[in-house]
Parts: sequence; structure tokens; C-alpha cells
Amino acid sequence: MATVKTVKKTEPRFDVPVISNLGIQSYGHNNLYPQEIVAIVAASESASSCIDRYKSFIQGNGFKDIPFSETVLNAAGETADDILQLLASDMANFRGIALHVNYNVFGQIVELSHIPFENARLCEPDSEGYIGQIAIHPDWTGKTKRAGKYIKVGKENIDYIDVFNPRKEVVLAQIEAAENIENYKGQTLWLSEEGKQTYPKPVHDSVVSYMSTEEGLGNILNRNSRNGLFPASVFITRKGQDTAENESEQDDTSIADSINKAQGDINTGKVMHIEIEHDEEMPKFERIQSANYDKEFTVTTETASQKIYAAFNQEIWNRIMKGSIGFSSEILRDAYEYYSTVTSKERRMIERAFNSIFKHWYAAINTSDFTIQPLVFVPSETNVDTLIKLYEKDMVKLNDILSKTGLPEKQDGDKYLSDIESTPLAVKLGVGGTQALQSILSDPNMSNEQKTGSLEELFGLDQESAQKLVYGKSFNNAG
Repeated sequence: MATVKTVKKTEPRFDVPVISNLGIQSYGHNNLYPQEIVAIVAASESASSCIDRYKSFIQGNGFKDIPFSETVLNAAGETADDILQLLASDMANFRGIALHVNYNVFGQIVELSHIPFENARLCEPDSEGYIGQIAIHPDWTGKTKRAGKYIKVGKENIDYIDVFNPRKEVVLAQIEAAENIENYKGQTLWLSEEGKQTYPKPVHDSVVSYMSTEEGLGNILNRNSRNGLFPASVFITRKGQDTAENESEQDDTSIADSINKAQGDINTGKVMHIEIEHDEEMPKFERIQSANYDKEFTVTTETASQKIYAAFNQEIWNRIMKGSIGFSSEILRDAYEYYSTVTSKERRMIERAFNSIFKHWYAAINTSDFTIQPLVFVPSETNVDTLIKLYEKDMVKLNDILSKTGLPEKQDGDKYLSDIESTPLAVKLGVGGTQALQSILSDPNMSNEQKTGSLEELFGLDQESAQKLVYGKSFNNAG
């Protein structure tokens, strides 16, 4: 019976040696673990699909506070939603995020920017185990060029930035140490789901072998189809003997050349011609059977895919894709709700990061709610009842309902029910009333004046609202 003592010991997922000449902790044995895991995912069909879905659910429907989501946060013009999208990608790929903040001379945060997580490394801890800086390099592989020259991985090209500590006395002391605000590099908020100042392992680290298996199987199938022998038969003749297809003398073509010309999917079903020196029974046809590995690897392919989906907690999506549990709006809605719950921890981590930064923002931010709205399933068909229920639960916005029901969107309609006091017309009317309103608007036998009067009389709309529905603009501007 296997026990902890007797079972074969596993190797660490990655090493964290210290690179003394750079003053950093290596992220993996060669300091390239993040770059290598991304490359492995990119070569795996299942992993790539899972990563994209994982990222989408972490980003959700963006920040609930729309004005904040549109706020520009740095000199590059990036908004809060822009940065959220970048952070969601890092969380999906690495389970960690990094943000850079700049301060003014008063010790207030004035700028927030995203740092690609794969570019950040923990510096070497001091004698008490404290890590005071994060090392940033644009490409730890050393393959990126600027002005025609490679960016060498050396101290001269690494930014060593203080870790996030927004206490005013700390910030002012750091500015003083830098001699002036222009030389001050700001701070880096570096977070890992693995714990404080610990390199994270992504959720898919445990299935690296299966992701690599998918790449290998893809290569086998590719070579089988592009380089395999698929002619139906071989026509063998003595060298120099005329054939029925060509009475003239044949060129001296080697057997190797003939095989090369017969390889690949575009030569399927063709007859391959080979000449030999001597044979009394020539000419003759020989049937050939090409080796086909597709069926041999079917089980391996399915197993690898299932293991990858399981690592991402996306088994339900794998079953939907295979059709084993059917396909309906209800199933998709349940799948969305389930996976939004699974990814709630990642969203909360990003929310906490924004909260810790904007407590110290230089200007007043008219919100303290940095909630990221979870992703919900909205059916593509016009299902007014479903949309209204989602709107009442604060899960879709006003314009989502209006666009799905064929009504013109409102300028301020990108809001949730909790953000506005008035109830949208579609909610008030219900399904039947909305359909009746649409019938009036689309009736070719009614003039615009008749439509306007009917909307005022039947639905109690004021003249301006009725005219906007009919003309698409105010009456005075209608042309």
C-alpha cells in the first residue's frame, strides 16, 4: 500500500533559485516559466479555448460603475476597463497581476498602469526575508529589439521599483531618496493567488503534459495528412519501358523522387509510377495501404482534452461541446452561472487591488464600489421575459433590453436598474404591450402623425417621447 513515505516523490513544478548578478528570484529554472507556459498553451487547442473562456469570465461585464469604468487612468489614455481587460488576461494565464502607480509631490497616486505579469520578477529578499522591490524587464528572453538592438537582460535594462506601500510618509521618503519627483519610479502592486510574495502556478500547470500531448498529436495528424502516402496503387515498369500513358522515352527518375511526389493529401487516389531495372513480370499494378494513425490516437486525444477542461473547471463546457448534455438556453444559463461562481475569487482579487489604490487617488472618485459584474448568458433570440428578469436582477443594462426588443437605445441607457430611478418602457409594458407598440411603429398604413397619436393615447406617452419613438429624434429636428 502506497503511503506518503513510500510513494515516488514528485519534482517541484518550478524552481526559484536566486540570480545574484541581477538581484532577483528566478521564476523557474531558467527564469522563463511564464513565457514557456504561455507557449505550451498556445500550441494546445483545448487549453487555448479554456484560457479564452477563463479570461472572459474574469473580466465579466466590466465594472458595475459605468462612469468609473470610462475614467482615463494614465497618460497613455487607458481607462479602468482597458486595464481590467489586461488584468483578466494575466489572471487567466498566471493567477497573478501587477500594477504600477505614480505619485505627485504630495504623496498622492496620480496614475495607474498595467504591468504585464510575465515581465515582473520578485527581487532577492533581505536578511529578514522582506522583498522591497519588483524587477521589471520588457522581455526576459532577451529577444526583443529596440532601435535595431536586442534588449539585453542586464541590470542596466531592468527597472527596480519599490513594492506598493501608499503610506504618505513612506512615499515622501522614497521621493526624497530619489532626489526629486522626476527621478522617482513610483511603486508596483504585485499580487499572487499563491500567497504574499510567492510566484503563482496557473490552474493549468498540473496538465502541462496533456497540453503538450495535444501539440504532439496535432503534429502527428498533420504529418500523416501532409506527408503520408495516399495513392491508390503503384504502376511498376522496367526502366526505359514505354507506358500506355506516354509512348516517349521516360526521364530517369529515382524511386525516392517518385515517393516524394506521391506524398501528401493533394495526391490522394493518384497512381504512383516507379521504374526498376529487371523483372520478368513487368509491368504490373500493386495496391498500397497507407498507414493512418487517426483511430489509434482517438482515446488519447479525448483523454487529454478532458483533463485540460477539468483543470480549468470547465467540464460542463466540454460536455456541451460534445453534446452529451444537450444544448439549450437553460443549460447555457446554468453553465454561465456556475462558471461565474468559479471565477468570483479572481474578480474579487482585482476588485481589492483597485480599492487599495483608489483610497489614495489624488482626485475625488465618485464611487467606492469597484465590483466587476459577472458574465451572464443573454440569449441571442428576442426573449423579452428573460431580459426583463435579468434587468430586474441588475444583471443587464437598459439598452440591452431596448436593442433586443427593436426599440431605440437611450443616450443614458448603459445603466443597470439600480443606477436609475425610472423603469424602462419595455419593463412597464411587458411582452404583449411591447409587441403591440412594435406593431404600431412598423405599420406601413399609418402616417407618422397617426402613430404618434396612438402611442400617446394607448400607452400614455408624452408627445416628446412618442415622437422620439416614431421619428427617432425630437419632432423639431425631424426631417
